[in-house]
Amino acid sequence: MSELAIAFESWTLNPEKPGYVTFAGVKNRDQVECQIHDALKLIKLENGTAYDHAEWVSVEGKYDPSEFTVVKNARPIVFMRSGNSEGLIVEILLQSAESYFPIVRIKYLMGQTDVEMVVRELYKALENGMYGER
Repeated sequence: MSELAIAFESWTLNPEKPGYVTFAGVKNRDQVECQIHDALKLIKLENGTAYDHAEWVSVEGKYDPSEFTVVKNARPIVFMRSGNSEGLIVEILLQSAESYFPIVRIKYLMGQTDVEMVVRELYKALENGMYGER
């Protein structure tokens, strides 16, 4: 699934230095949410997609935009943990030099093997977003 990409930053070609790019800004909450949903819809599982099997998808800042923070040059981290009462939660955080910023939580009520695959594919999408075509 190499075409899968989630990017938190925007870059443009630098006209003064061919082959170089210039930082254009960070993506806003709506742009990130759209990319997350699109990525989940492309991750194929045995009986549908990661989006189809998600119990819920929660992107930070839905009710308070100040809760959504993207920092330049932050590294994405994606992992799986147990839910508070049931299921498994996939989380994506951004790690800056100073702190961690939660970006999204996704709840699944399916087996650990399938959720691990979702984590792997989201990790690839995050790496493609950082280093692939933007």
